[in-house]
Amino acid sequence: MSSIKREVSYGMILISFFFITFPSIACRYTIRDIGYSPLNLEAYLLYLETDTLQYLQVVKTFRNLGEVYSADANIRYRLTHNPGHTPEIQIQNSRGRVLGKQGISTPEEVRGFYQQTLFSPLQQILSQQIGNVFAFMVCFCEKDNGRINARVEKTLEQFRKIAPTLDKEVSEEIMKIYIPAEKRPEESLIFTSLGLDPDTPSPVIMILYGRGRLVGEPLVGEEITVDHLLEQLVMLGTDCECGIDLSPLLKRAIPLYWDNRMRQDVADMLGFDVDNPMTTTEMERILSKEPLETGTADPSFAPRVINLDQKLGTTVNKQEDRVTGEGMSKTLRYSLLAGAFLFLLIIAGVIIILKPGC
Repeated sequence: MSSIKREVSYGMILISFFFITFPSIACRYTIRDIGYSPLNLEAYLLYLETDTLQYLQVVKTFRNLGEVYSADANIRYRLTHNPGHTPEIQIQNSRGRVLGKQGISTPEEVRGFYQQTLFSPLQQILSQQIGNVFAFMVCFCEKDNGRINARVEKTLEQFRKIAPTLDKEVSEEIMKIYIPAEKRPEESLIFTSLGLDPDTPSPVIMILYGRGRLVGEPLVGEEITVDHLLEQLVMLGTDCECGIDLSPLLKRAIPLYWDNRMRQDVADMLGFDVDNPMTTTEMERILSKEPLETGTADPSFAPRVINLDQKLGTTVNKQEDRVTGEGMSKTLRYSLLAGAFLFLLIIAGVIIILKPGC
């Protein structure tokens, strides 16, 4: 009798397993969706080398704040004892490049360094608005720069036309953030963390998404065109299983604090939790796939060609119909496969339940 009960339990577990995992099996993610996950997220190292006995309070503050912030931000910390060495904090990227350093002598200066690293005005805007926008278009130029404003506005206008053709509905707006010259020193770490010299002349535009990740490359001066901006935005709405190399789109990110409130805001916006282990496992599977095309091309940006003329020309409506049809056919294929899988699981479960006991 116990054998029959055990087999019935196995059958019910098997059937229940499908319904638990079905959302992750049927779910499709865009590149932007994966950008909110912690996968492949660049981490920064805060490094303090000093005489740990002579500067005990500085060391204690550095270690305590490091433990607190490393739990919710893409930073790590390291402490090295060097007799007679005065305290100096460095911040390094994942490749060991020093992005900034500062001599310190008090716990207050340590707190200030952590504040500059994680809570600049731009980082605070991203933290507050992360669950409300599709992406951030960060413009390092004066807000009254008519030439740049015209290109930005035209880009946003054309993106709204293209948005219905993307692999997933885009309901959020793109947030423009203007940072004038006098405010740029407060964001010097943002520049260096993304490979730019803080003295790079204006204008500079970078598109950030997800957990502070950079799309493509920052655009400087005459590189700021409607086509370049639009290509970067459209890339975010692309199906993450489209076969392109996703690593360039996930590799670089600014230091960013990511607390539970932000996690919940993003989960409410996307309709699923990117930190859920089942979601993370599925995203890892996607990222482990080899791109469809391999070659010797420069890997600094995903090798994707987007025909903006086709999307924005006189055939916009036809293009929308075609893409919608492709999306429906792809969804139908997923549904049929999922249905077949469900049918087989139910049959297997029923066989186990009805199997005569010993």
